[in-house]
Amino acid sequence: MAAAVALLTSAGGHHLGFANRLGFRVGTVVLVVALAVYVMEKERHLRRLATLLVNERVLGAALSNRLKELAVLYEAGKALNSVLVIDDVLQLILASAFELLEASSGSILLLEAPDNLVIACRAGEVDDGSVSP
Repeated sequence: MAAAVALLTSAGGHHLGFANRLGFRVGTVVLVVALAVYVMEKERHLRRLATLLVNERVLGAALSNRLKELAVLYEAGKALNSVLVIDDVLQLILASAFELLEASSGSILLLEAPDNLVIACRAGEVDDGSVSP
């Protein structure tokens, strides 16, 4: 397209009778400018679509993570309803937290008095490097 415009507007293009008219040359330049504007608008549109696609994938991954969390919580709730011993309930809660948080160790602390926390359940590696049951 650019080569045709260069040929039509160059001094060598005078043997083309219709290309010598000013209206034809102006029309050709306007057409090229209009095509350039069209191409730039299409490129902007494609960039917007690409951004939307990336955002959709990010939201899809976040939704997938939320569904996993809900499934773990649902399974933990079912297990908690079937256990009546408090130590077993705390172990189930801690196991579910490990799965959700992808943790390797943790504990559940209970408040016995306003300023007294007691370790009720512990699993994984502890600070001294040993592993508790």
